[in-house]
Amino acid sequence: MYSVLKFHKLYVDEWSRRLTRLANIILYVEDLLEEVCGEGLHVSEDILYDPLVFDNSILNIKVKTDNEIDCKPPRELNVNIELAKQIDYDNMHVLYDTATMWFLEYVRSELSEYTIVTDRFGVEYYLAVLEDGHVFLAEGEKYHVRVPFIKTYYTAHTHPTLHPIFSPRDIDVAIDVFTYGGLALAIVTTRNTICIYRRGYFTDTDYYNMRKLRKYLSRKNINIHDIAKILGQGNIRLYVK
Repeated sequence: MYSVLKFHKLYVDEWSRRLTRLANIILYVEDLLEEVCGEGLHVSEDILYDPLVFDNSILNIKVKTDNEIDCKPPRELNVNIELAKQIDYDNMHVLYDTATMWFLEYVRSELSEYTIVTDRFGVEYYLAVLEDGHVFLAEGEKYHVRVPFIKTYYTAHTHPTLHPIFSPRDIDVAIDVFTYGGLALAIVTTRNTICIYRRGYFTDTDYYNMRKLRKYLSRKNINIHDIAKILGQGNIRLYVK
């Protein structure tokens, strides 16, 4: 159980609502593509250029398929779906990329003060955006964080600045996140952010690559380029800033 003496809080803000809406849109269209045997989709990218525009706009998505169904997305998604035999081009990746970049912008802001504490005392902090739009922020232990399994769309935790790399345990958590539809796992330090995120369905190949990565991270000498190489050209991508 999580100690009551540890700092933790549960809250909702405009960014968590925004990130949750976009994650729910992604999960909806993933299910829809499977249902209609879709061959890709086209997103109106201009709505995604500005978070505030996204908040107050309907996102238009055209799905390429020869099948027809009565498509009624949940109202709270504020999305318009059109089934069509042709689309201009497939840009579904834009949904994943935007969700991840917005999350990283958000988490840098939310965890910045805690990265300093991690550097001074070694205590790590954990943040997760949950499927209901809440944010769970919690204090962990020295050089690790242990929380009960929570279904999350996005998760991040702090590391000391001199160790901006995933641990084998982080990969276990990431596999769980991706398996249950989550999108991203990030590590934040005072100087860097490193993230692995989903840019499509989490496939068997992605799972095996993640297991290879976990084994690699057990070594002492770790190279960021090797991590990218292990992940390969699948749907799990690496982002470093």
